[in-house]
Amino acid sequence: MKRNLSLFPVVRRLHFSENFSGTQGKGLRVFHIVINGVMASPNMDIFDKAGGGFRAMSEEFAATAVGGFIKIDLIGVKQQPKINAIAVQQAFAL
Repeated sequence: MKRNLSLFPVVRRLHFSENFSGTQGKGLRVFHIVINGVMASPNMDIFDKAGGGFRAMSEEFAATAVGGFIKIDLIGVKQQPKINAIAVQQAFAL
C-alpha cells in the first residue's frame, strides 16, 4: 500500500547495532545522520550509544515528509556509516 507521507507528520525510528568485529570500541565508527537536509544526529557512534557492541539501540526523529518522501543521509566521519532498520509511522497528537 502506498501512502502520501506529505499529508501528516511522521516519526522515523532508526535501528542500529554494532556487530562488526573491527568497530568494537568507542569512536571506531562515527557518522552524521541528516534527515530531509537537516542534521538530526551529528557524530553518531553506535558502540558508545548502545553501551557496547552487539547491542541494539534506536533513535527517533520527528518531521514532515517533503513532497511525499523522507530523505535520510548517513555521512561517514570514520569508517562506513551503517543502519540496521528504518521504521516510519504516522505521528499522533496526545
